[in-house]
Amino acid sequence: MTNIPTAHTQCHNGLPVLLVDTREQTPLDFSPYKERFGGIVRMKLDAGDYSLLGQEHAIAFERKSLGDLVSTLTQNQPRFFAELDRLKHYRYAAILIEASYAAVSSPYQYSRVKPETIIGLLQAIQVRYGIDVIYAGTRRNAAEIIISKIGTLNV
Repeated sequence: MTNIPTAHTQCHNGLPVLLVDTREQTPLDFSPYKERFGGIVRMKLDAGDYSLLGQEHAIAFERKSLGDLVSTLTQNQPRFFAELDRLKHYRYAAILIEASYAAVSSPYQYSRVKPETIIGLLQAIQVRYGIDVIYAGTRRNAAEIIISKIGTLNV
């Protein structure tokens, strides 16, 4: 797969092929939307958890559960910010949070980190890197948002 051109989305039966990073531990369920893709393939992505075949270096969605988000922004910053440095060059990149804004901005049961710190970091990411931050609320909503965004990206 190293010779795949990235200028255009690679399609199968006229439909885009969804890519899921091999390191994604709990992939979103796209089975209700399988008719919208020419397939779903697991492969190592340089950045993000989801992309499209042929657009791996242009479109990316980074999925985060609330716990993972808090941990990443407080304990794993260097690695995550290195990934954001790669994503800022993409045509479209988003951090897709499996929690509502209300949940992210409320006290956490498992961490002493102040929600204001996390919200502030997310806002700074949007401004500094130009990466969308989307509060999906649920895993199902996260999958639906990826489907919707792909439809608006003219791929």
